[in-house]
Order: sequence, then structure tokens, then C-alpha cells
Amino acid sequence: MRLIEYLLFYLGLPLLLWVTKAQNMLLPVLWLGAVFAWTLLRYGKGNRASPSVSSTSNLRNELIFIFLRFAGVAVFLVVALYVYRPELLFWLPRKSLGLWGLIVIAYPLLSVFPQALVYRALYERRYAQTFSSPQVSLLIGALVFCLAHIPFNNVWALAFTLPGGLIFLQTYRRTGSLGLSTLEHALYGDLLFTIGWGACLASAGTQRLFLNL
Repeated sequence: MRLIEYLLFYLGLPLLLWVTKAQNMLLPVLWLGAVFAWTLLRYGKGNRASPSVSSTSNLRNELIFIFLRFAGVAVFLVVALYVYRPELLFWLPRKSLGLWGLIVIAYPLLSVFPQALVYRALYERRYAQTFSSPQVSLLIGALVFCLAHIPFNNVWALAFTLPGGLIFLQTYRRTGSLGLSTLEHALYGDLLFTIGWGACLASAGTQRLFLNL
């Protein structure tokens, strides 16, 4: 029964949105999924407990690690975009500082937080133990996070979210902290919009809107 629940929620729903081309429904469906996730986390039976950051020193070390890795990835992504499409580098803050600021604030609240509930807290505590090993469940968790972006019909969105899914789920699994994994996800998402990759990751309609600013 739980496997069927998992398949419908993590595979069936994104594929349905993709087939029906219901991109305008992505955010409402995501928030409905977050409510479903919260309900199962709050009232569901048989959820596996997660570890947690147990001391201030551990929290400090985790933050240092997260920000150092983020800095390295940021440099790589800036250089990669400069080589691939230099005209897009920092295009959003250059074109519309107000819109950039709005996205940087709204994206973590409206998109990252519900994704954290669905693809890390719920997945790890309710479904990960279904699979044969921690390594397999980690890979599958990253794959379903990647699949969630298939309705964008954009290969770049899939290419970025697969490694992102691995990183964010690893952080949650290592620390048990939804706050840390959400912070990390928000950092990378805002980075992509800031440096210019956001123009490549959005749906076709959103890309046209951004590039016509």
C-alpha cells in the first residue's frame, strides 16, 4: 500500500502534469503536496525518525561545510555560464533589480519550503526505508526530485535538479535538519536566478517573459 502511495505521489503526479501541460498548476499542486506531506508526517504511523544536529559546534561545522561547497559551486556555475551564454550573466539583476529581489525573497518561501517537506522530510521518513539500501534510496530520492521538474519540459531543469536532489537529500539525511537542507536549496536556487541560469531553467513561457524584460 505504501509503495502504491509513493508511486502515485512521486511519479504519477509529475507525469500527469507533464502530459497535460498544466504548468500553471505547478505551484498549487506543490502546496497541496506539502499539505499532504505535513499531514502524513504529523499523523502517519510507521514514519522513521531522522537524526538531528545535536550541538552548536556540529551546527557551525555543517554551516561552514554548506557555505564552502556553495562557494565552489557558485564559481563553477558563473564560469560555465560565461562560457555557454555570456550575455545572460547576471541578466536579471541588471534588467530588473526589483523583480530579482522579489524572486530571491519569494522563491524560498513559495517553492523551496514545500519542496523540502515533500522531497526530503516526507520521503526520508516514510518511503526511503522501502528501498534495498541507503545508497539506492538516496539515488531514487534525487531522481524523484528531478522528475518533479519534468513539467517544465526543459532539459536544463532536469540536469540541475538531479545533482541538487542528491546534495539536499544528503544534507537532510546527514543532519536531520529540514532548516539546513532548506537553506541550502534556497541558496542554490537564488544563485541560479542571480547569475543568469534561471533564464535556462524556467518553462518556455517564463523564459520569454524574463528575456523580454
